Formats: sequence, structure tokens, C-alpha cells
Amino acid sequence: MRVQLPAKVTVGVGVAATAAVVGSGVALAAPHATSAALSSSTATAKTVTIKNFAFSPRTVTIRHGASIRWINRDTTTHTTTSNTHLWSKTLIPGKSFTFTFGRRGSYHYHCSIHPMMTGIVRVT
Repeated sequence: MRVQLPAKVTVGVGVAATAAVVGSGVALAAPHATSAALSSSTATAKTVTIKNFAFSPRTVTIRHGASIRWINRDTTTHTTTSNTHLWSKTLIPGKSFTFTFGRRGSYHYHCSIHPMMTGIVRVT
């Protein structure tokens, strides 16, 4: 006897498909985008470069749901640290860190090793 039970499963980041359990196997129907996939495809990511003991650009504006990728192109270790402790990541030369902003607002940040290095993310 075969029993079909419809189920929703995640088959990738933000992509879902309807599945039917048939006997001991699972058959997947065509995938469809979820709201997370739609929002991430319309929101764009921006890059902040760390070089010469500075964040560039110092101020960056993104839409909510978008991401900032910090990449250390300097010859020394730096951090990207939220002034409100929302995120903090140490980056050795050549490494990067990405953070997604889900709420509107202004987010001030700094390098905890070199406090004169500051930046602002504005989320609209």
C-alpha cells in the first residue's frame, strides 16, 4: 500500500518545494520561491573595504534585508564591531565578514583594535 503525504521541505536557502512521501522514497515537485528568496534577490549587497586603517566607504546606505560585506585589504588585523554589540568580527588580512540588516536604522561601528576607524551603515 502506498501512502502520499504532502509536505513542504527546504531544498536550498530560501527555496521550497512540495514533497510527497511515496512508500519509502520522497518525490519533489517543482520548487517555488519563498518570501525570503524574493526579498534576498531584490535586496543588494554592498562591500566595505578595510585599507590604510580606514573603512571605505565610511558611510554606506542599503535597503533593509540587504547585506554588508567587510573585506580586510590591509596588512594588519582589524575588526568590524557594532557600537551596540549587534555584531563583532575579527578579520585577518584577506578575510571577509558579511552581516544582513533586517531592520531600518543607522548602525555605527568601529575597529576595536584601532578605535579611530569608524563607519556607519544606514538601512532604509
